[in-house]
Amino acid sequence: MAALSGLGEPAAHDVCVIGSGNWGTTLAILQASSGRSTILCTRDGERARRLRSERENAVSLPGVPFPPSLDIHHGYAPAASARTVV
Repeated sequence: MAALSGLGEPAAHDVCVIGSGNWGTTLAILQASSGRSTILCTRDGERARRLRSERENAVSLPGVPFPPSLDIHHGYAPAASARTVV
């Protein structure tokens, strides 16, 4: 990937994706697959438990497994505050 506006090479960041629907899940999987430590946040505690146990979003993105570096959290503030990119 080319450097943007003379800023140098892009750094690998810790990422927090807020929202576990189609778009959020896809973005989180892409970020985690690229080697970034990634958290996917959902507002529903039961959904977070299901995503953690199934290691996929069977409702929004069935059949696509979560990479090992993708973690699931319930709630936004603690997860987001620990990340570089939200």
